[in-house]
Amino acid sequence: MTRRADRPRADAARASEAGWQGPCKQRAGSAGTEPAKAPSMRIQSHTEKCAPALRVRERAVLEGTAPLADRELLALLLDPAGPSAVAWQAAGRVLDECGGIARLTGFGAGGLARISGIDRRSALRVLAALEMGRRAERASQRDLSGEALSASSVFDWARPKLSALDHEEIWVLCVDARTRLRSTWQVGRGGLHGCAVLPRDVLVPVVRDAAAAFVLVHNHPSGDPTPSHEDVVFTRALAQAGAALSIPLLDHVVVSKGAYRSLLDEGHL
Repeated sequence: MTRRADRPRADAARASEAGWQGPCKQRAGSAGTEPAKAPSMRIQSHTEKCAPALRVRERAVLEGTAPLADRELLALLLDPAGPSAVAWQAAGRVLDECGGIARLTGFGAGGLARISGIDRRSALRVLAALEMGRRAERASQRDLSGEALSASSVFDWARPKLSALDHEEIWVLCVDARTRLRSTWQVGRGGLHGCAVLPRDVLVPVVRDAAAAFVLVHNHPSGDPTPSHEDVVFTRALAQAGAALSIPLLDHVVVSKGAYRSLLDEGHL
């Protein structure tokens, strides 16, 4: 006969033999099977989310900045201490909205901030870096002093200054009696499709500098250096005006990013 005080202990023993272990314990799997595993979800860490940005900084330190892509360089400029994931995303947005790194120079700080969503301070930092790059390229450009100008040397002079612009600029190069460079003057600045300049606009600095002759050079933002009909007509009018002053126009060179055309070589002078 089981006493009343022993009944809870006996009930627990029977429950244990039946395999039940109470509400807070998992039941062991049957022979040959493993306990069921609860489904799990992997949560991406902040470090993993920022991995592209972190790798940019590490690569810049180890390899230098030359191997970095445009977006990577821009991310470093937007957040030099990081770059953070926010800067990485902003760099991609800036390039998408502006149409590539070459188009960034066409925006002021306010315009760049407005179109891309970055703050004005970051926009100024980006534009300052681009300007430093342009100035460094100009400082290392070919020194034309002491040598006679040719179409190729004019292109070497003009390429870092004009080839990446999104607007037209017209420059006159004044030379001495040996066709060596004396001075350079910007005589016109226009838009994507042209620049309104008169022959007298070109000849004023030529006469003022007492040049023996001069060369005209301008860029085509479209990327095609082929002289337009307007280019040919203006060149001939300018040559006639220069001849009236006994200051000959030696050549008119049209440049683009990777090529140039000489109106003298093409028979228009």
